[in-house]
Amino acid sequence: MFVKLLDPVQLKIKTKRIHYTVNNAIVIEADDIDVNALRNYSALSKLEVKEDAKLNPRIIVHDIPVDYTKQEILKSFVELSLPQYILDNAKVVSLYLARENKCRSCILEVKPGTYQAKDCSNAPCGSHCAGVHESSKCPPDNRIICCFNCTSAKLSNVSHEALDKINCPLLRSRLERKSSRIDYGLIGHSNAESIHSHLLDLQAVARINNLHLFGICESFLKPGLSSSLVEISHFNLFGVDRLGKECGGVAIYVHKSIKVREVSRSSQSPVYTCKRPEFLFLELSFSGAKILCSTICNPPKAGYWSDVEEAIFNCSGGYDFTVLMSDFNIEWHTNSSASQTPCVTSSRNKTRPGAQ
Repeated sequence: MFVKLLDPVQLKIKTKRIHYTVNNAIVIEADDIDVNALRNYSALSKLEVKEDAKLNPRIIVHDIPVDYTKQEILKSFVELSLPQYILDNAKVVSLYLARENKCRSCILEVKPGTYQAKDCSNAPCGSHCAGVHESSKCPPDNRIICCFNCTSAKLSNVSHEALDKINCPLLRSRLERKSSRIDYGLIGHSNAESIHSHLLDLQAVARINNLHLFGICESFLKPGLSSSLVEISHFNLFGVDRLGKECGGVAIYVHKSIKVREVSRSSQSPVYTCKRPEFLFLELSFSGAKILCSTICNPPKAGYWSDVEEAIFNCSGGYDFTVLMSDFNIEWHTNSSASQTPCVTSSRNKTRPGAQ
């Protein structure tokens, strides 16, 4: 009855939907509603008009000891130098079961607020030398290297920067814990020697193994070839074609659920590709991580490995993990430039979760 009496034109609202809900309440969905105008509307004089309550922000907090109570969880945030309003205006709305782990997670609801570095009561600390200043203001001629976190933890080795993911044991441990909680999916790589000729096999490999990334060397793709002829269902194809010859080329199939941005590629010039490595670097946003992914084709005795090194170093900043898929054709037992590239040697010696 009341729904029929509502006149959106008279109320001057652009309604999306008007319907009944539980307890005979009426829900008015619109982009912008003047609540006071609704309260004064004669057709609603016998009804109580309430504005739909907005939800507060919620976050998931991991690695909480199982013996912590809800109040202890909130107090721990204040001990981390966060403002007192978090304790006053927050609540733990859900605690996950610990199961076999010694830690568990919770959902924390907080009222909107802001907290900036300038509001922190602790003194600033440089990530390079642990000096009492912001990291950006560390003197350029300061040769003292000291990790504040390892110093605070009273570890013996503190001669590294706080943001050094390789040498700082605390940062490395935290990143490894993060890595263990992320589902990276599965990764495959093939020297296909023509995607078009072996498409059915590649489609079967991607489907049977539930791949998320599929790197290809020797793709043999050319600009004139229709993408529909090399399509794998649920994947986007990114590639670098070799021009002027019937072979070569690199490509990466990326599952459509993954956000992708191209960051670097080798030249497609026929003069360039005949004796140099071919490569493609992509930035992936996946499972809460920022990943640098690449496929590299380094023909035997091609030389010019410095092209790959330069691309790796130019792209390597700010990523949680790096995935290199390649036919390296590198003699690892030698002291060549290629075998000593830090990013390549560390990837060769360590397998990421889910890597194939």
